[in-house]
Amino acid sequence: MVVAPLCEESMFRLGLSFKRRTVGLWAGLLPVVVTWYVFHCRIWYILLLLAITGGLIFWLICRYTTDEQWKNWRKKYIIPAMWVTAIGFGLFHLNAFSVLNWLVLPYALVTILQPMADGCIFTYARVNLGFWWSVLLHFSKNLLAVLTIASSWF
Repeated sequence: MVVAPLCEESMFRLGLSFKRRTVGLWAGLLPVVVTWYVFHCRIWYILLLLAITGGLIFWLICRYTTDEQWKNWRKKYIIPAMWVTAIGFGLFHLNAFSVLNWLVLPYALVTILQPMADGCIFTYARVNLGFWWSVLLHFSKNLLAVLTIASSWF
């Protein structure tokens, strides 16, 4: 309930600041977070190798780009980036289906409309309020779902 919002917000929305160091951090952390969270890889030397690679990516972004470039890219690409992250967040939740075939696909696509809508809300909060607000909203959404499920037990 705590790890999922932090990992998912880091994967999808950390880089939306379009600030050089934050984008470098996002690009550097992404391989580690995806490997650990999505693929459930807990092999320390693979994660260490990815962390070293992430450090190199961070250094390259900070070394060879400027803050002015990122400001210009933000003006051009913020809207498409917001849509890509919101839609990607919804599609990411297709992993909830253990079997995904042509019969289940229409149901699955309707089911992920809620995560896509949540992705839009979290993305709006991220861009306008900051990263930790999107994490807080995501945590609150997950807490509400957990409390709803838990209340059915009693």
